[in-house]
Amino acid sequence: MELGALAERVAAWEKGVGRDEISAAERKSVYTSLQQTHLPMMDDADVVRFDKRSGTIDTTPAADELDVYVEIVRGNEVPWHEYYVGLGAVSLALLVALWTDAAPFTALSDLAWASFVVVALLVSTTAHAYTSRERYVGKTVRPPEAEE
Repeated sequence: MELGALAERVAAWEKGVGRDEISAAERKSVYTSLQQTHLPMMDDADVVRFDKRSGTIDTTPAADELDVYVEIVRGNEVPWHEYYVGLGAVSLALLVALWTDAAPFTALSDLAWASFVVVALLVSTTAHAYTSRERYVGKTVRPPEAEE
């Protein structure tokens, strides 16, 4: 891909508009950032081959291995990492409540509450695995504005 075309796509993607709606300043800002920072770093990491003279970018086989790290979160969805932080916080609050013998939590045994936390974690991880199987850039989901 040519650097100018990539800069145009990224600028449109960042602004959430069509490529024909971005300004020259927005395109230039992304172009400069890609050229001076991001692409050289990715080239050093062997993720892309960036030829500064011709302004072309090619992916390397190593780029395919990074797909698993790029999760797609649509609309009002909660990213899984935030969900797990919340689950951990609720589990910690439950632990503190059990430790201090807080009134409503003494109705069940500690084993029952521990079982609840384990089942919640198991259900969460199963749901995460099921819903996230194909939701990564490069798998079946294409990034906005991506064209062949």
